[in-house]
Amino acid sequence: MAKFEIPEYYKSIKKPKQEEENMTERNCFICGKKAKMGKFQRYCTIQCRNTATRLDSVAHGLRFR
Repeated sequence: MAKFEIPEYYKSIKKPKQEEENMTERNCFICGKKAKMGKFQRYCTIQCRNTATRLDSVAHGLRFR
């Protein structure tokens, strides 16, 4: 079986740098505490996110608060 070697053009490709997410001060949807959050974050801690999940889940699907 022949040994596989990576082609030169794969070695010369630079990996893109990961961009840092802009963090902004937002109020948490559950407790109202101000915290730095990313673009799609709405809860300050894991506990607040779990609380929101527990409030939204019922046996027949999602309910609106």
